[in-house]
Amino acid sequence: MKIKIDERPYEGSAVEILDQLRLASFDPTEFPDAESYLWQLRSNFMRATDLDCVVDASSISLAPPQEAGLAHSAASPLPTKPQNGFAGTPLDSGLERQARAMFALLAKTGAMEVLDDG
Repeated sequence: MKIKIDERPYEGSAVEILDQLRLASFDPTEFPDAESYLWQLRSNFMRATDLDCVVDASSISLAPPQEAGLAHSAASPLPTKPQNGFAGTPLDSGLERQARAMFALLAKTGAMEVLDDG
């Protein structure tokens, strides 16, 4: 996968790119891993757009909280394991799919560009 944010390219798996962004932007103790950074990214997206962003291991859903049937928007925990309990290859992991879905959503809103989804 290859993305571009503010003219700077990032390349690797989606989880590797999350780690690159996390390490470039934050004290590593603030967000100790890619999963915690994805949680923060998702929460910030929801606050900035007033859209509910439901990211699970297989898909992403985007809707205003009222249309999603929510009284108020709150981020729920992100699953970290595929439903079958086996992590498989890194590209098959739940976190990898969640990160790819989040990047696709950010690209759709113009916050970044996906150069290569492979």
